[in-house]
Amino acid sequence: MRFVINGADAFDVPETCLRKRASSLLTAVTACSSGDVRQLDPSAARLAGWGPGLGEAIERFFEDPDDFSLPPNVELAAFGGVADWLRLELDLGALAALAKRTSRNRRDFAWALRAKTFLRRREALGRGLSCMRQLMWSEPNSMYAFVFLRFTDDLYSVNEKSGSPFLAVGGGDREKFGSCEDNALWADDGSCRDACDSILARWGLGTTWERPHLELRGEAPHTVFGDRWVLKVTVPQPAAPEVTTPVCQKRSV
Repeated sequence: MRFVINGADAFDVPETCLRKRASSLLTAVTACSSGDVRQLDPSAARLAGWGPGLGEAIERFFEDPDDFSLPPNVELAAFGGVADWLRLELDLGALAALAKRTSRNRRDFAWALRAKTFLRRREALGRGLSCMRQLMWSEPNSMYAFVFLRFTDDLYSVNEKSGSPFLAVGGGDREKFGSCEDNALWADDGSCRDACDSILARWGLGTTWERPHLELRGEAPHTVFGDRWVLKVTVPQPAAPEVTTPVCQKRSV
């Protein structure tokens, strides 16, 4: 099965391999149309970071998901973003194993360091999601505003001066929820924010990212300001049921 983006060949995957990944976007696209060629959304591909070498990486993945390595000049972060878009369901362990195989074949220390940074942020993302889930479960609401602070910031000062009831991500049980610093680092990474959006969308939630200028700590004239990421999460409400007026039928006497 041939897949194209903007009319140009992207990659080719045998249908037998596609059937083994029933939940992937490629399987869904294949089922919705006929023929030997499928068009992928170019805007979605651009947002996912589609670039040179990633088509070959996708083909290698489908050929042997458990023992493939990335082609030259393909970053682990770039492949991770495309894998999220295509719903290939690669967990942190699978990405770490891929990084190890690729690093062993490539012997590029700088690449290995970049891959390790990506993996660390993905791990922190998982802990941050656990923290947000716990906070939402503890305080049921229709909307939440999560703020990603650094270790020197003061949540009380932020909430008092901004007038917004922010919930801080991280802290407390660091093994379970990560530190505020680790969560702030993954929030700074665009690919991690996209991955977070995808996961929360699967939970049925809406997301919006903002970066306001906040008063972080201190009193005048020594007040410290800074820009921090804020994630607004909304819980969609069910659609109101349609009310139909029953038609009254005349009865014969």
